[in-house]
This record gives sequence, structure tokens and C-alpha cells, in this order.
Amino acid sequence: MGQRVSMGIRLALGSLLGALLLLIALRDVDMKQVAQAAASVQPGWLLLAFLSVLLTLAGKAYRWKWLFYPRQGDLGCWQLFRILLVGMALNAALPVRVGELARAYLVGELEERSKASALVTIVVEKTLEAIMLLISVALLLAVISLPSWLSRWELAAAAILLALSVALLLTARNREWVTSCLHRLSALTPYSLVKSLLQKVMVALEGVDSLGSWRVVVWSLGLSAGIWAVAASTNWLVLSSMGIVAPWWSSLLLLVVLQVGVAIPTSPGRVGVFHYLGYLTLTTIGIESGTALAYTVVLHLIVYLPMMVLGGLFTWKAGYQLFRLAGPEAHGKPTEEVRWQKADELPR
Repeated sequence: MGQRVSMGIRLALGSLLGALLLLIALRDVDMKQVAQAAASVQPGWLLLAFLSVLLTLAGKAYRWKWLFYPRQGDLGCWQLFRILLVGMALNAALPVRVGELARAYLVGELEERSKASALVTIVVEKTLEAIMLLISVALLLAVISLPSWLSRWELAAAAILLALSVALLLTARNREWVTSCLHRLSALTPYSLVKSLLQKVMVALEGVDSLGSWRVVVWSLGLSAGIWAVAASTNWLVLSSMGIVAPWWSSLLLLVVLQVGVAIPTSPGRVGVFHYLGYLTLTTIGIESGTALAYTVVLHLIVYLPMMVLGGLFTWKAGYQLFRLAGPEAHGKPTEEVRWQKADELPR
């Protein structure tokens, strides 16, 4: 009960923040100009933008499969795609980031994998995303002037990310030695709780095995670069659909700002926060306020609608509810029968 009250409070505060930012964006905007800009959308470009969103999601699912290397052979991309969408829908719908935990839980339930090791693959995935974010900021710093605080932030983030990446790589390259040390430590401790924790850590370390292969590391980085390029192209395609002329780097700038801004749980669907950040970015580079706001509305629909609709559909088909996956029940057995079939059980 307390957890639901806490989530309700967070939801209310996040919604309030989103509404406040949306009101700030609307303050000096000519709504007639917004309507005209929205009406000028060309369906062909918009369809390409929608397909680019689906391609981005498919690329993320395919990359996630490779992060289970060398035990990825019997994992189906379609299964991981559905689980990924469920997690993303949870993160978007709720004021807490529980989507990653739900993904690890569903992989464990549906694919009979270790939930802990699945969660570690998601840590690796987020590390790859952070690397792409820092590379994007570095590219932007090379062509435009950004605030000085952003340069300092990038240096600090790069140092933290480098330390995390080195730790993950060293663990992956020396997993047998690390596991052996943990096993000996487990044998020495008299406490059953500590023994159980160490055993779980040893199993979780399977999640970094993909980093033990340089081929997989390079492949994962290449996939991540491709995913970011397609995601940036979505921004450009929506700009083109509305006839907005902007510098070539504006799509990448939008991607960076929106990725950082919406990572913090706020309003459902990041309504208001997403619109304000997109509006602020475009008006800063000289786009008229009405056109900028219309653009963010269209982009938000293109990006979030597939995620929320497909994620909700897949959750419903699995016999779950989004709020149930976010609660303590997700750590136990499912309360309804999971009806997804494994990839190797699907009809040929």
C-alpha cells in the first residue's frame, strides 16, 4: 500500500512538472502558427520517420541478443524485442525507472535465464549508450559552441564511464579468476546470507561474458553507432516532413538533449518535459516558436506512440499489467500464465 502511495505522489509531482514546463513553452507561442506548422506535415516523410523508430527499436533488440554472447544462440530477437518494448513502456509510463528490472525479470521467466545475469547485460547496454552519448557531445563540441559547463560535465562523465568500462572489460577478460576468488570467499564465510549473495554475483557475472570477445565488443559498438545514427535520422525526417530548414547537426543536438532530459522519471510519457526540451533546443538555433512547438508535438507522437502501444500490447498478451510488473509481485512467480511462446516453439 505504501509503495502505491509513493508511486502516486511521484506520478502527481512528475505530471505537475510536465504541465508546468508545457505552460512555459506555450507562454509566448502563437497557437495559429502551431496549427499551421502541424497541418503542413507531409505524410511520406512522417511514414519514413515512423519506420526509423521501429528500426531503432529492432536494432536495440538485436544488440541486446549479442550481449548474451556466447549463450545467445537460442534467444529469439522477436522475444527480446517484445520484452524490450515492455521495459521501455514501463519507463515511459511510470515515475520510476523499473523497466530494466522488468526486462531482466521477463527474460528470466520466459527464457529461463538468470535474472541477475540478464540485468548485467542491461548494464552493459546502458554503458554502450553512454559511450554513444559522449561521442555525440564531442562531435557537437567540434562544430558548435556549447555552454562551458557541458564541457566540464562531459569530462567528468567520460572519466566515470572510462572507469566503468575498464572494470567491466577486466571482469569479462578475467571472469574465471574473479569467480574463483568469489567461490573461495563464499567457502570461508560462515553466513548463509553472504554465501547466497556471492553465489548470485557469480551467476550474474555471466552477463559480462560478451565483453570477453573483442569481436563482439567491436560489433556491439558498431551496432550502437548505427542505432544512434538512425535515431538522429528520425529527428531529421520529422524536420523534413514539416519543411523546417535547420543545420545538419541539429538532429544530433536534439537527440542528445532529449536523451539526457527524459532519462529522469517525470510525467507519464514525458509529456511536457519532452516538449519543453525540444522547443527550447529548436528556438535556440533560430526556429520560430510556433513551428518549434508543433515539431516537438509531432516528434513526441512518432517516438512514444509505437513504444507505448506495442509495449502495452505485449504486456497484455503476456498476461501482466504494467503496474504489476513495477511492484513487488514481479520478484515472485507471475500471477497469471505467461502466454508468450519461445522462439523455438513458434510454428514454422
